[in-house]
Amino acid sequence: MKHGALIDTLLEHGPTSRIELSRLTSARQPTITRWINELIEAGLVVEVGQEHDNNGMGRPRSLIDLNADAGYVVALHIGERQVKAGLVNLKGKVVYQEIFRSEAADPPFAAHVLEEAIKATRAVLSRRTWPGSLLGVGVSTAGIFDPGSGAIGIHSFTKGCVGLVPVRELLARNFGEPIEIDTDNWAIAIAERLFGSRFNNFILIIVDEGIGAAAVLNGRVFKGKGYAGEIGHLPVHIVPGVAQTAFVCPFCGQRSCLSCWVCTKNILAKIRQATGIGTLEEVLVAAADRKQPLVEAIFAETAEALASVCVPIVDMLHPDAVVLVGPIISEPDVVRRVQDYLQVHSFAASRGIKVMASELGADSELIGAAGLVFNKLLGADLELQAGRGWAHAVNKVKEVKRWA
Repeated sequence: MKHGALIDTLLEHGPTSRIELSRLTSARQPTITRWINELIEAGLVVEVGQEHDNNGMGRPRSLIDLNADAGYVVALHIGERQVKAGLVNLKGKVVYQEIFRSEAADPPFAAHVLEEAIKATRAVLSRRTWPGSLLGVGVSTAGIFDPGSGAIGIHSFTKGCVGLVPVRELLARNFGEPIEIDTDNWAIAIAERLFGSRFNNFILIIVDEGIGAAAVLNGRVFKGKGYAGEIGHLPVHIVPGVAQTAFVCPFCGQRSCLSCWVCTKNILAKIRQATGIGTLEEVLVAAADRKQPLVEAIFAETAEALASVCVPIVDMLHPDAVVLVGPIISEPDVVRRVQDYLQVHSFAASRGIKVMASELGADSELIGAAGLVFNKLLGADLELQAGRGWAHAVNKVKEVKRWA
């Protein structure tokens, strides 16, 4: 935990003097100096310049920062019809990525996903010689993850879970440990805490082909088993406007499920029916131009449906923020409308809760996958299985491993 606390502080504050690191971590300065020397020897932190006191008096102080390229995590995201592969450095930046798509229709490509995942990982490692060490492999998935077996249930929008795929077993056989796997919502929540907004108490909601939620409380991810965070079937009761009615849920046959109102596929279908606009890019441009009243109205309904589900969650947990993730969240009125709705209908939100888009951006799935590994090494999340801590990462970097 000693190295983890220091690295977590550098992630939040960037280049920082030893004196300030001592204050921020509540560790004595000789202790901080010892930790920094160990991390410098391992190549994980570097001196990046100097700062002077505000009055210009005294000796300049050396600034310490993470060496972003000292180590990398291979990040994989396994979706319904594609595998994203990437390489993420110590500061949560995606430095390489590639997408491997499947031509398979519904049901999705469960039979081929292992081959695709291995192909993606090998592509990352063989692209060129990277300057740092490989710290592990992280996998985020849109499906259901079984921690006991290390298998992923590949998710189909119309047929649910269509088969378990033993991803951990295959990756361990090919690449060794550590390997960390979890569903999108929990992985992205961890990464948002490490590399994004860094709130200690927040609710994260993913709005994509499926709808997921995660809670970070006092800096720790709180989750249950199996389907924890799958909120797409929560009932929504709003008065339909231009859309007239929601789509029928392919799982339960109802029209009141949250996913019927807000999943990306259904939003695009509504807008296509109403305006003829077809692609996500065209829809977002139309929303930004404000020249398509029907597009604006459909986004307003979407935000109302999403916000109505947020109200009881927010009132139960009273977080500092609600962080939204997904393609449609780049439309700024969605965030604003959710904030406005909560201000009216939530006791907690009326006392200062920020609604915001995730700071991870379009790479959130890959950064989330990498965040699972970094979080394990940092030892930051006591809910996760105890690992060897950041000392293991120090040793990995000391090996000066290179891969081609």
